[in-house]
Amino acid sequence: MKVLVIGATWTKQSSNGTVCIGCNCSINSKPLSSCPEQHKVYYQKHLKEGSKWYDTDRYRLNHRKRCWKLKRKVIEILGGSCVVCGITDIRVLQLNHLLEKPKEDFHNSLKLYSDIISGKRNKEEFDLRCSNHNIIYEYEKGRLEVL
Repeated sequence: MKVLVIGATWTKQSSNGTVCIGCNCSINSKPLSSCPEQHKVYYQKHLKEGSKWYDTDRYRLNHRKRCWKLKRKVIEILGGSCVVCGITDIRVLQLNHLLEKPKEDFHNSLKLYSDIISGKRNKEEFDLRCSNHNIIYEYEKGRLEVL
């Protein structure tokens, strides 16, 4: 369950959603010692394991569903198949960065997918490759190396 926090003095809006002014992290993250008391109370009441609002399995399932929904849209935008072999199986298609991969793209697929769909990121920066051709591309570009 997502709790809406409107007008709270301990939060602010950022490109990542609602964040705590103490730690600059999502209000759904575990509070740090530098966080205002309100963040700690919010976490205890709504998100801490054991509270009546906490449901990890449902959260993870919804997150995975949202990821797949956005990934399907991005795959459609980028042509729907591997640019090398033409495979269309969504389970093996990956987004390939044609330019150097920005640091913020490493762990935030949802934001990346949303930015491509909304046009904030240029679709020309990416193509689709199956997992085999994507890893080969990374080695050929020198981003990965055999040790």
